[in-house]
Amino acid sequence: LSSGSQVIARDESVNAKYTDVSGQQINTTPTLLIYPTKEFDTHGIYNTTNGQIIPKTSGKYRIKINIGASDSLDYTLIIKFLVNGVEKSYTQFNSDFNSIIYETFDDMLKLNAGDIVEIYMESSNTPINLSTNANVNNLVIERIGD
Repeated sequence: LSSGSQVIARDESVNAKYTDVSGQQINTTPTLLIYPTKEFDTHGIYNTTNGQIIPKTSGKYRIKINIGASDSLDYTLIIKFLVNGVEKSYTQFNSDFNSIIYETFDDMLKLNAGDIVEIYMESSNTPINLSTNANVNNLVIERIGD
């Protein structure tokens, strides 16, 4: 093994949680979500600079984001998970006028070691800011099997 390499046993857990309290602006074009604050990351799977999730071991991964946003307009938030630039998962949430939206989106993805996962979000009709509460706005990554 080269210096800095890690071997992950087939049954070993990978767990990470990152938060964002910056109130990141989500535009009407796809915006890469970046969670800059690490709470924990057992295997260095997430890059806080470029927002990429890169597994070191192949397997099934659960990726979950919790978001909160509010605005005085009706809008739809669209969330996409891309693996190596290809859309693998998609969902959308609708807000009501003058409401706060709190949503969770998670999916299980079969990933190969070295795959690059990115999470994009866009607002349907107006830029909005995500919550500045770390308990509301966070990313959780778990390796759940082979």
